[in-house]
Amino acid sequence: MSAFSHLQTGINRPVHDSPAHLAGGFIVIKKQNYFLMKNNINILNIILTGMLILGGFSSCKEDAFKLINPNDVTEEVFWRSEADAAIGLNGIFDAFQATNFVGQRYREFDLLTDNARMINSQNEWGFIKASTHNSTTLAIENFWLRYYTVVNRANYVIEKVSNMPSSAISENAGKRIIAEASFLRAYVYLDLIALWGDVPFYTKPLRAFAEGLGKTSKDDIYTNMVNDLNQNVIPNLSLTVPVSENGRIRKGAAQALLGKYYLYRKDWINAAATFKTIMDSGIYSLYPDYVKLFTLAGEYSSENLFEIGFVSGGIDNGENFSIQVDTTIAPQTPQAYWQPTVQLVNSYQAIDGKPISGSNKSPLYNAQKPYENRDPRLRATIRTNADVTPGGKKIWNFANNRPFGVKKYFMITNEQFVGGPQNYFMIRYADVLLMYAEAQNEAVGPGATVYNAVNEVRNRVKMPNLPAGLSQAAMRTAIQDERRWEFALEHQRYFDLKRWGTLETAVTSLNDAAAKFTAPRDWLWPYPQTEMDNNAVLKAQGQNPGW
Repeated sequence: MSAFSHLQTGINRPVHDSPAHLAGGFIVIKKQNYFLMKNNINILNIILTGMLILGGFSSCKEDAFKLINPNDVTEEVFWRSEADAAIGLNGIFDAFQATNFVGQRYREFDLLTDNARMINSQNEWGFIKASTHNSTTLAIENFWLRYYTVVNRANYVIEKVSNMPSSAISENAGKRIIAEASFLRAYVYLDLIALWGDVPFYTKPLRAFAEGLGKTSKDDIYTNMVNDLNQNVIPNLSLTVPVSENGRIRKGAAQALLGKYYLYRKDWINAAATFKTIMDSGIYSLYPDYVKLFTLAGEYSSENLFEIGFVSGGIDNGENFSIQVDTTIAPQTPQAYWQPTVQLVNSYQAIDGKPISGSNKSPLYNAQKPYENRDPRLRATIRTNADVTPGGKKIWNFANNRPFGVKKYFMITNEQFVGGPQNYFMIRYADVLLMYAEAQNEAVGPGATVYNAVNEVRNRVKMPNLPAGLSQAAMRTAIQDERRWEFALEHQRYFDLKRWGTLETAVTSLNDAAAKFTAPRDWLWPYPQTEMDNNAVLKAQGQNPGW
């Protein structure tokens, strides 16, 4: 029998299992047929549920005439076709869908910034926000596990597809699937670097009970990922995909990720050039309605370069980040455990492009009606006591002096979901435009193309153009503000503040006892204790500074 059949790399895997001890394959606990479920095409729905794919194992002798169980598929009957390879790729996407990853927690990174706060600070996010976290804090353990689950699944697919004969898969199809797996691996490594700095760098799957690797410098990981994206990923991806393959990785997503790697390295010229390539392709554009973008209507739209798909119904099919409100019952407070900050609400401009306070205060702002004449992204992102149904019925319950709530990814419905059906948007075209503007401004200053990119994002919500004549520093501030408003209550701001070097200032500006920053220690997370316990090499190298 398989020596490792009890292990699960990914969904439902016990949190105490360290990535240093991942199995040499993975169990695909299918949340959905990732590429095709939303289109009701079932090409890959052959052996998806509970499919076991394990590498490097030994088996006990079996009866030669015993029928193969399709729910316990071994190496002998798998990796024999392009469909098999695509199912393996599905397993990597599946790792993103975990509730403790994109299924809910990923967007909550805003809790660690000046954008949002926990109602109860005595929890995983609250400990990090209050600088009382340590190497056993659940969020730190969890995200390490989730990221390295993606890495190991990606490495496994890359290895297996690379070794498939030409009779099983065409060269182009194999290269495409390897490129997609490599993209997903590169995506999580950028987050790993941002959160922990130097981390173990795996390009081969870990076999069961294998020894984990020590740290690789983040600069070496940057170099490796940039080279891989340039040489192996981008050249082997398509510019577009048919509707039947919605969800698969396209060239534009990989170019955007490459540009983001350049941005993190402050390689402004290459970053700007890479983002400009996407802009010049003519494939992507802003979805015209910012409110509807974060609904089912906005899925697989011209704005989305990379999204994680979800479907409702069944077991473990959906997500827990969208907000469904049934207005046939009493007003509720959905997702009441977190809320936007007053500082975020007050940061949004009036519709004339001026702030609501200070010497340049907008004459359109009325403190008695504070949500009127404001940037439309405020009301699209944040729930207020002004939110009512088309019939005028109050939607929200604002008990206990909680004036604001999370609204982005919101829908009014009387359907009771078993997990929500909303896709989560990982990279949007608005991000490409604003990252281009940032890189180009740093490279050459606030020229016309910088203005055009920022104004395109502002004009989508009918906000006026930026004022002419901004200095490079003023444009930098304007771009950073624009990113805050455009991506509020998504996953972006924590990572933005870290790379800008302004996280400490943002957190301490809240003047909140539950928001503290211990410098320089808190610029990086501690390595999880489970990893330190199980990875002798990393343990010998030691914790991150201050931990």
